[in-house]
Amino acid sequence: GLFATEQALARDQPDYLYRAFHMPEYVQLYTTSSRSIELAIPPPVPHTQRSEWLEQIGLARNPRHVLYVLLESFRADAVNPEVSPAMTQLGREGTQFDHALAEATYTPLSWSVLLFDEAAHDNLFGRYPGRHEPLGSWLLAVMRKAGYTPHVYVSTNLTYAKTRDRLLGPEPRTLDYFQAASDQGDDPADKNTNDRVAVDHVLQFIGEHDWNQGPQFMLLQLDSTHYTYPFPEDHALFTPYSENLALPRPIETAQEAKLLQNRYRNAANYVDSQLRRVLDGLKRAGLYDDMAIVLTADHGEGLQPGFQGHAAVFDATRHVPLILKLPGRAPAHASQLISHRDILPTLADYLQIDMPEGSTRGRTATRDRTPVVLTLAPSGRFGQLLTRDRAINLQLVFGPKTVTVTPAITDSQSQAEWLPLLKQFLQGN
Repeated sequence: GLFATEQALARDQPDYLYRAFHMPEYVQLYTTSSRSIELAIPPPVPHTQRSEWLEQIGLARNPRHVLYVLLESFRADAVNPEVSPAMTQLGREGTQFDHALAEATYTPLSWSVLLFDEAAHDNLFGRYPGRHEPLGSWLLAVMRKAGYTPHVYVSTNLTYAKTRDRLLGPEPRTLDYFQAASDQGDDPADKNTNDRVAVDHVLQFIGEHDWNQGPQFMLLQLDSTHYTYPFPEDHALFTPYSENLALPRPIETAQEAKLLQNRYRNAANYVDSQLRRVLDGLKRAGLYDDMAIVLTADHGEGLQPGFQGHAAVFDATRHVPLILKLPGRAPAHASQLISHRDILPTLADYLQIDMPEGSTRGRTATRDRTPVVLTLAPSGRFGQLLTRDRAINLQLVFGPKTVTVTPAITDSQSQAEWLPLLKQFLQGN
């Protein structure tokens, strides 16, 4: 009762934001206040509408083979020459987006955007978690309709939130799908093996496939940068590092943070080595130069005092790597704000896949963008709205048709600027 009373008293206090960031339970349990605003949100696109859109999609007119790499808990700043030389070189050969943001800091919610082109909040528990997908992944359905043969190589276990069933669609399943981790649960110590085995299968396909049989779409997911950040000893480049990690606990000192950061960097270096194996395999097969490559992550990772893991939303967890190597496009650094939802339309635009009006929630990276992205915490109770020049911290309470939004700090002038952008983002425009 005392805690509930304190919560009620804290709602409109000016130091709420300080406590919220230093005591994450406030972020999870805080609900509404006198500053709350209720906004309408659309439901997921009906399956009948998806089917109608799919019928209108024709073959790609620029059908390059595609490699789509999806990393787990990979920080944007881990793409650097010391930690990840292969990714760094890939970025130099393509377009590297310096301000790419996840729309959630929790894998099932991010994958809802990346693989199903749905809003991150649509997969929140209590709304539409693990809903039936008669078309399977919208990303894969679009690629298949455009003339591609999809292949999926996953390191981790996808049974949570029914992600695998949603990805593959109904029986009978003809998709080339390989999952390295066991359905009975994977030991974190096996993440390195799972990544290596998934890459082994990719390399086997690259070496044995007849690449004259139409365009191929390969989705590869790698997992070793998930807690507990395992790595083989030959990747212990950054020392000293944390050893014998147990369940996540708060990092209390800068020294502890440095040890954990080194452990994470070693795991990231191992992931990079597995990507290098794939890129080298493509080069040996004479495919690399003409291969369209997408590289991103579901979310980042916190490795500092008070911000370990990805349950909170801040720059290290919302900021993700995004590299697009598109043959014929000059290398570049892109400075615009871009989110997960923009990857599919950007790729479709490059491959010249004509997408029906409204069939993707994002916009291509080459067109004017709405300069705002909302990133959700795993609970969906907290989010950060990022514009070009500011971050707005929001409490969120999602219902079936509405979301109640409460800014942590109210400013009527700035609210008049960001509130219309939030409404637009929630509507998928």
